[in-house]
Amino acid sequence: MGFSLSEISEMQIGQVLDYMAEYVKQKDDSGKTKRKATQADIDAF
Repeated sequence: MGFSLSEISEMQIGQVLDYMAEYVKQKDDSGKTKRKATQADIDAF
């Protein structure tokens, strides 16, 4: 993530959670479209 333990200890919990949420959002493959599984998908599984 890029923070040392001493840097994190100086942050408030809300700041840490906000940073984590933004990090996950950036790393997410949101460019891919999601679709619901069809019966064929379930059968193939």
